Amino acid sequence: MSGILDVFDRVTVLESFAQKLEKTEVLDFVVDIKNKSVKTVISSKELIEKADLFDYIEQVKHVYDLEDVDIKIKYLNIDFSEKYYRNLLVSLFRRSSICKAFLTGSYGEMKDDRLEIRNVKCGRELLEKNRCAEILSEIISFELGRAIQVFIDADELDMETYATEKEERTLSVARHLAEEVAKREPREEIAPEPEEEPEEDDEDYSTKMGLIFGRAIKEKITPMIDLVPGEGIFAVKGEVIDVESREIKKDGAVAFVAINFDIGDDNWAISCEIFGKVQKVKKIVPAIKAGNILSVRGNYRYDERSHSDKMKVLSFARHEKPETRMDNAEEKRVELHLHTKMSAKDAVSSATDLINRAAQWGHPAIAITDHGVAQAFPEAFGAAKKLGKAGKPIKVLYGTEGYLVNDLPLESAEEESFAEKTYIVFDIETTGLDAETETFTEIGAVKILGGEIVDRFSQLINPERPIPQKIVELTGINDRMVEGMPKIDEVLPKFLEFCGDNTVVAHNARFDVGFVRAFAKKQGLTFCNKVIDTVALSREMYPDERVHKLNIVAKRLGVTLENHHRAVDDAEACSGIFVKLMNMKEEKQRALGNNHSIETNPELLKKETNHIVILAKNSEGLKNLYKLISMSNMDYYYRRPRIPKSVLKKYREGLVIGSACEQGELYVAIREKRTEKEIREIAEFYDYLEIQPL
Repeated sequence: MSGILDVFDRVTVLESFAQKLEKTEVLDFVVDIKNKSVKTVISSKELIEKADLFDYIEQVKHVYDLEDVDIKIKYLNIDFSEKYYRNLLVSLFRRSSICKAFLTGSYGEMKDDRLEIRNVKCGRELLEKNRCAEILSEIISFELGRAIQVFIDADELDMETYATEKEERTLSVARHLAEEVAKREPREEIAPEPEEEPEEDDEDYSTKMGLIFGRAIKEKITPMIDLVPGEGIFAVKGEVIDVESREIKKDGAVAFVAINFDIGDDNWAISCEIFGKVQKVKKIVPAIKAGNILSVRGNYRYDERSHSDKMKVLSFARHEKPETRMDNAEEKRVELHLHTKMSAKDAVSSATDLINRAAQWGHPAIAITDHGVAQAFPEAFGAAKKLGKAGKPIKVLYGTEGYLVNDLPLESAEEESFAEKTYIVFDIETTGLDAETETFTEIGAVKILGGEIVDRFSQLINPERPIPQKIVELTGINDRMVEGMPKIDEVLPKFLEFCGDNTVVAHNARFDVGFVRAFAKKQGLTFCNKVIDTVALSREMYPDERVHKLNIVAKRLGVTLENHHRAVDDAEACSGIFVKLMNMKEEKQRALGNNHSIETNPELLKKETNHIVILAKNSEGLKNLYKLISMSNMDYYYRRPRIPKSVLKKYREGLVIGSACEQGELYVAIREKRTEKEIREIAEFYDYLEIQPL
């Protein structure tokens, strides 16, 4: 199942926060198209900072034009702590800000299933009126998965004392701020403007280093990500990303100049603005250009005109660029797989920048291989030509990363039939879907040779934890059945020995093989057998069928399936499916003979693709590469229809469909007003697709 980052993949997230979100699992996802809202529940094994989460929610709302986004967390085995309590208060203050005045200095004590909040000096009446205890109980009970009562130990609010203390605090804060301002910026607001440079100043600001504009920067450099709008004057340092300047006329003559530029450090970027008289500002424009390193001092606050946070620049200085990292290898490499920003969602660098850097490093050549396009070729050609004139020749290899459909017979390299080989068909049962947090309850497998079962492997496994009730209902395996059974550390080596070097077969093999590989790695074992997925085989043989669940495919092929969701029974049924599908595939291949190609069998386009890097050898090859890209988009383009029209209709009527990934993709497609055909093609159609009323 896809994670929350995959659903909202257009939102920029800090790496540290993204790493936490990547470890979460989406448990529920509901989209309300009519009201433009999304509600989702995620599970997490570690504490997620609520301030970061709420910032993420605001970004999601902005990027996807949503009215409301609600992301709730279910924590797995997290103990109550002071850090958790502080996060809990952040959630409370978001829902009821009035509680903040009374609970900011409080602390919580968890006693069994009762949270007692202490050090609350007053405000009992207001806290009760605003249901603070009930809201806290609702949040913590949901997050920790058990009913928890909340008791707030607070006195009545003494309004006279409160007013006196408030006045004292206000005066204290004002005095403190006045002292800080006086210390940092003596008479900042009333100080006269620095003397302007004389009009005849002919200094070259495009090359000047050091202070360029305003007063000397004495403030400590603040990471851009830590800037807080409206908190005063800050200093930042970074690289200029983009610049735009405009002149403003008054009485028919240019009177003012506005310079807007974006600047970024290693983690974040902000927008800056300089506005002033033309005599003062115009001459410094050459000092602010993309790639320059500046330290900037200014007032960071919300800008009404741009509707965003922006730094109003008071001073800036220019610095030497850091020394470029070089390639000091004696034998220079040639990069043969490189994406430019013409590869959607895969790169951000231009072809010119990449080629210039390769030339700077002394590389003799470089390949441009964007995903399925040739759009960067003209720019790459121009960059190489310019370098050649400058005496720094570099050869550009033109290519693309294509999508290869294997239109050869399954056993094209060998004449023997699949029936002459040995295969291991297996199935597993687990406590859940995530190999990082869940474990095995059963492994079942059969060995087939000549289309017949010649050996079996079946073993229940002690998961060393209670089996969830939903899993018990699905598989029929309960805690009593696995009590006293061997653990996975003992069972897995025996299963791998049973598999040997033979090709393994499974239905939806990514899940089963993924679990086995993950646990083999934990034990220092290897599991790198060839894999065949009967889901892919079924889709190839029955391209017009949309559902390929094990029980449905078994019924379609007339294969007996008893005790569905018990490992060895599913493995036996899967072996029967595998044999029948392989016989069908070989018969089809024999019928096609030498005509086994996409031209004679267009259904091959429905097969899964693999990436392939293609490079043009010469000008004729480049011409053929252009033809190949054009043909692939015009003659050989196929996008598998995923969502049936009836399902799509029910989705639009307000029903939940399948997994979070499906809902996210569908929601984006519908919000962008794609055609119904495009929506069906974009959305992922999973085998376990279900429709449930909200």
